Amino acid sequence: MMVESIFEESCTSIFAHDDEELSEAFTSLWIQLINKKEAEVQVKIANADVLDL
Repeated sequence: MMVESIFEESCTSIFAHDDEELSEAFTSLWIQLINKKEAEVQVKIANADVLDL
């Protein structure tokens, strides 16, 4: 019983964030995804240009 109460007191939910924090994290993840996809497209374009030479 003592271990359970200590665990419950020291446990913090990772979902305990306000809407602004969640929005910022979501936006940051989307920006990373978009940048990764754009970089992949640029590599494909560069490879196509090299093959055309």
